[in-house]
Amino acid sequence: MCGLERVPDAGAYSRFKKALTTRQEAIASIVARVIVEIRDELERLRAAGIVPADAPQLGDYIAFDSTDIAAYGNPKRSVPADPDASWGHRTAKNQSSAKKDELFYGYKVHEAGDAYYGVPLAGIVLPANAGDGPQLPQLRAAVQRLQPWLTPQYGIGDKAYAGQERLQHLVDHGIIPIVAVPRPCKDDKGRRLYDGIYTADGRPTCLGGEPVEYLGSDPERRHRFQCPVGGCELQHKVHWSACCDCAVWEKPAGKLLRIIGILPRFTAEWQRIYRMRTAIERYFRNEKHSRLLNRRQRQGMAKVSRHVRMSRPSYLAMVLARLESDDYIGMRHMTVKLPPERRGKAEHPPGLVCQNPDCGWWREAV
Repeated sequence: MCGLERVPDAGAYSRFKKALTTRQEAIASIVARVIVEIRDELERLRAAGIVPADAPQLGDYIAFDSTDIAAYGNPKRSVPADPDASWGHRTAKNQSSAKKDELFYGYKVHEAGDAYYGVPLAGIVLPANAGDGPQLPQLRAAVQRLQPWLTPQYGIGDKAYAGQERLQHLVDHGIIPIVAVPRPCKDDKGRRLYDGIYTADGRPTCLGGEPVEYLGSDPERRHRFQCPVGGCELQHKVHWSACCDCAVWEKPAGKLLRIIGILPRFTAEWQRIYRMRTAIERYFRNEKHSRLLNRRQRQGMAKVSRHVRMSRPSYLAMVLARLESDDYIGMRHMTVKLPPERRGKAEHPPGLVCQNPDCGWWREAV
């Protein structure tokens, strides 16, 4: 497949991997070039009518997330086998468990990717105890350093990125945060309110404690709210008005950037954009299940980082190949069926036939 007259021996392969470890910037430049080619192919397919004309540009919607990679070695030894790894939290693998997260020993891959097309853009590998939120500025800087032509419009993330400094960092770089925030505590009446004024989804409340209606925003990104027509529970209880008719302008700055948002969190548009975040999770799943991202055979930050960096161009190369063959839909479905020995299964997968019994690779039945 590679056009080699002789297969390199194991020593040459080991030296090649060692050389890759010291050439991280070269790998990053290859990734940047492939992403440019993916952009050009998307534009070609848009001109051909295969990509919808109203589809966003590559990089308009960027999602941030992380995934775990377990360390290769026993963490309970007096001297850890992998001293660069650390203990961290991840979502519990057993969904029936009452605990929402669990401890693991290893690393975290922090990634930024296009949330519409599912294209990974940049990533970093850190010990498992490195939180997600503090890495957002570094991820954003890595994306725009490798692809300076990108003009991100929205930054999408879960509650781990809801810190005030992270949101302000996105705004300072012209990116609208679409980030989930933790639910507020309940007040004495059982309501969930921020500062006793704003509801859990970011709506201001009127004098009667009822959520007010959103009327729209002006060009300065100020939001107008007013009591519903007909009033709230204060109707006929105040002598100067037939109903509570509070009206207020709110500017999403400071704490309100987190509570309400530049694009209000309760709007259908905010919900639509936030649901696109699953694209980065789909990329992680494909990398782990199809490209051995979680293969535990490497120790040390340098080797684990090399393995993660090399999995990214492998994924992007397949995306580019799909686009060059006009398979726009296929670029979002990148699962590759591994040979049974890699998946721990001896039998043939259902619906598949053996292409070559000697090598163990499989293809879909035609």
